[in-house]
Amino acid sequence: MAAISRRRGRPKLPGSLKTIRLRESVFEQWRERKQHLGFEEHTDSVFAEFLLHRRKSTNNRRSADGNLSLSVEDDGTGT
Repeated sequence: MAAISRRRGRPKLPGSLKTIRLRESVFEQWRERKQHLGFEEHTDSVFAEFLLHRRKSTNNRRSADGNLSLSVEDDGTGT
């Protein structure tokens, strides 16, 4: 009888993965921002998608005085 091989560790994510190289200072800023925004329990990919979607929603929204205005959506949690 053939032995059953068990996979160990985290299961593979669907899709292809890409690796990016960052300077240590940029990586530390990434970690600080991730923690500050409450994403410490989420993966870096989830946080990156959040930042990409947030950037799209605020893109080119500058007031007459040149300040960037951020729109915040109500998530229904009351916080």
